[in-house]
Amino acid sequence: MKTNIVFIVIIGVLIFYMVFGHNGILKYRELAAIRASYEKRIEETDKKVKVLTDELNLVRKDKDYLEMLIKKDLNMKQQDEDLYILENKDKPTDKKSEKSK
Repeated sequence: MKTNIVFIVIIGVLIFYMVFGHNGILKYRELAAIRASYEKRIEETDKKVKVLTDELNLVRKDKDYLEMLIKKDLNMKQQDEDLYILENKDKPTDKKSEKSK
């Protein structure tokens, strides 16, 4: 009878350690979630790298694209061109005027 109780206690302690211990199931789930988040971040970073690599290849090969980027980013123009800078300002909409339409 005492040996049965001892074995049940030992098995209970082992199950408790397997679930809540240092390398238990709960820790495994936590680490699996962290790994999944890192894999997602790696995927997103790989996509960004691909986009930037494609743009770099365009800049290296296509002079017209490079010229367009320079004009856009630095607001530069050639001598025989006119430069118009348009700012996109969103106007706040009046809800009363929208309802009356």
